[in-house]
Amino acid sequence: MGIEAICRWGEKILACRDYPSAKEQFGDWQREVRSALDGSGLSESRKREIGVKLHFVENEFSMEDSRRELDRAIRGTVEALDGLAQRPEESFTGPMAELIVQKILRNFYLYIRTMYQTEVHKKATIGKELLEQIQIGNEYDVQRMLLAIIRPVFPAARAEVVSDNGYSGMRCDLYIDEYDLAIEVKCTRKNMTEKMLTEQLGADGFLYDYHTIYMLIYDKEGIVENPAAFENMLKREYDYDGRQVRAFVIQPATL
Repeated sequence: MGIEAICRWGEKILACRDYPSAKEQFGDWQREVRSALDGSGLSESRKREIGVKLHFVENEFSMEDSRRELDRAIRGTVEALDGLAQRPEESFTGPMAELIVQKILRNFYLYIRTMYQTEVHKKATIGKELLEQIQIGNEYDVQRMLLAIIRPVFPAARAEVVSDNGYSGMRCDLYIDEYDLAIEVKCTRKNMTEKMLTEQLGADGFLYDYHTIYMLIYDKEGIVENPAAFENMLKREYDYDGRQVRAFVIQPATL
């Protein structure tokens, strides 16, 4: 059974208000999801994450709580699977996917310029005044914008925020698991130095269990003196340790 059919089945179980019947259907659905994951080609870590969402424990003392937990498991799993329902003809080869993502990261500033800074047509309902209110303040903002650009091309892309890794604080990450690719998003702050940024990115690079790691540095405060040299310093190719690491420094004039 395909991912799309599995998601539709999950929605039907959610619509079934008879708990015993829904629970029985869930058992069959759960097995089908696991079978689909086994043949999905996803990384083991991503399979485990979806497996956690799929987990359901019945409360023998409360049917209401049990139903709530059942619905939570189905909704979380369907949401995770929804982006995987990409048709084979829409997929890219690994090198092509990497090239597309690199192009998006390198030209991220063009999205900002086109969306927020160019002149607005006089008949547009979203005026210049409204657009000018949108300002990038931190990694959360950059991550949200980047995900909005990437997801139409890679529907399975997902976003996470790691609050504290014990060394560099908050990380905003995007993942495209089908291509074993992770994107770390950084936004410089007023109290950050280039040395601090280098140390943070260097430490973070060892934390990813992904084949390809890209780092988007939105240098809001202009702390990177030589972007080309900075990118080259962080660059690693596959023949070094089996991973590719590349950095992309964006230095905006405004926003």
